[in-house]
Amino acid sequence: FLQTPARNARDSWVFSLFYSPVGNVEFPIPGIAYLWKPSENLHASLGIPFSVKWKPVDDLTLSFSYIPVTNISARAAYILGNGWEAYAGFDWLNEAYFLADRVVLLDRFLGFEMQLNGGFRWELTKNALLDISA
Repeated sequence: FLQTPARNARDSWVFSLFYSPVGNVEFPIPGIAYLWKPSENLHASLGIPFSVKWKPVDDLTLSFSYIPVTNISARAAYILGNGWEAYAGFDWLNEAYFLADRVVLLDRFLGFEMQLNGGFRWELTKNALLDISA
């Protein structure tokens, strides 16, 4: 990807190219997005990839992201205090692999996973987290 500054000091343009030889789309996908940061509480990537991170109040963070073709993530996190955070979210991910003993060289395994999850995170130190989720 290439990130270039916009006309103001806080925003920027991002140009990207998504490609995975084993993915469910076998050709490069171009991306262009405007990184918009109107305040410390709202950051958005408008375009492809798309993402929004919003803090409506100090202790609550809402985030959503989409990366072509099927990667979607949504999450709500609330800071409880003393390094503790409660969260809930949804993830739709895919993985792709070439099979080891494939007869046809282009055969691959595609896996799609949708998760509804929630849990707690505890920041033990600046560089260590304990994450308990289901």
